[in-house]
Amino acid sequence: MIMPSQFYNFRANAVMIGGARIRGFGEDGGIEYSFDSAIHEKMVSPDGQTVYSKQNNYDVQATITLHAQSTGHQWLWNLLQSQVFTTDNQGIVPIPFKHIDQTNGDLIICPNIVFMDFPEPNKGQNVSNVEYVIDLPNAAFTMQQGVKNIPNQLLGNEE
Repeated sequence: MIMPSQFYNFRANAVMIGGARIRGFGEDGGIEYSFDSAIHEKMVSPDGQTVYSKQNNYDVQATITLHAQSTGHQWLWNLLQSQVFTTDNQGIVPIPFKHIDQTNGDLIICPNIVFMDFPEPNKGQNVSNVEYVIDLPNAAFTMQQGVKNIPNQLLGNEE
């Protein structure tokens, strides 16, 4: 039986932050996600009993790599400035996030990202990359495999 070739195209990804599509990813860049903690922590007592504790931390960090001359870098820099230097007492300025992968249907949504650090500028003969690290508290995922809203499923909450 002949199997069709698999296909992936990063251009089919749309990353929207603060209402604008981010463009100008670094040459080897893109966006990488990592969970802040494991689902469970394991503890083994001196007498050999194993206990697993649910961690209940479903926050995700995303690292976005852009080239330094990109419109995406300019846009994120302005959003970071608005979030960092806001002087009101209302808390952190809310900035929505959405990542859609049209190739396989993955969807990641967060209504309120937080910039974790300033991007570090680099200079050289060729255009350099900058990295933005953002926190996505309670992000909702719909993955190709059919997993929906990871935090609520793991908590056992009904939707």
